[in-house]
Amino acid sequence: MSEEKSVHYKVAILCAALVLLISLSSASSARRTTNARVDADFSTEARTLDSFGDALFKYEQRCAELDKKSALTRSEFESVKSGADDLNSRVSQVQGALQAIIEKLKRANQWDDFDAVALQKIRDGSSRAFLREEGGAKRVLETAAAQTGGITSDVNIWRERLKAKVRDGSSSFINPDNQDSGWRIMRASYTLPTTALLSGKCFFAKVSKFVSAVVHGGCPTSNAAYSACQACGQSLTQCPECAL
Repeated sequence: MSEEKSVHYKVAILCAALVLLISLSSASSARRTTNARVDADFSTEARTLDSFGDALFKYEQRCAELDKKSALTRSEFESVKSGADDLNSRVSQVQGALQAIIEKLKRANQWDDFDAVALQKIRDGSSRAFLREEGGAKRVLETAAAQTGGITSDVNIWRERLKAKVRDGSSSFINPDNQDSGWRIMRASYTLPTTALLSGKCFFAKVSKFVSAVVHGGCPTSNAAYSACQACGQSLTQCPECAL
């Protein structure tokens, strides 16, 4: 073989080797991209929970203000009834959001490790303590999705209590016999449970808070934090702000 042909042969071998290396590198890169962990995005579901929690927080505030009065007008009570009806109609959306979070985590192959991942991501101390006390993030989400309906009982307690304070135009209490059978006047001896004992909304608010913290980089939104304080019977001074 002549020297010139030998050089051409070596160059061809080097080019072929270079092409092979580039192909292998591209294939490896593609595999890394395919196998890369992509976090499940449940920001939409977090907004649904946050929005409901904020509405529940405002409903609680309104009811607490009206409860200070010895008697209510029909108009005042209708505002309470409207708020309760709105919240009760949205409970199914809340349940759907919780179920969607679970399904998204499972589809992304992140469900099995979610207990550890949630604790790693969350910086809010009370949310971390809540998850540990309740057996982990997975158990909390499954329990919340199954028991969301309990929130309606807590909402309706306020509605029934305030209904007993409504007076008609003659300044007398409304006759329960003239009301729809589904609207029961509470007895004068009825005592509203303390907010801390209303576990349905308190539990939900804590769930919403922990989900918000996961989605928002470690700390929940202000709405989620304030709603949890209110729902669990705590003052804002008992709920320190989360710091990243």
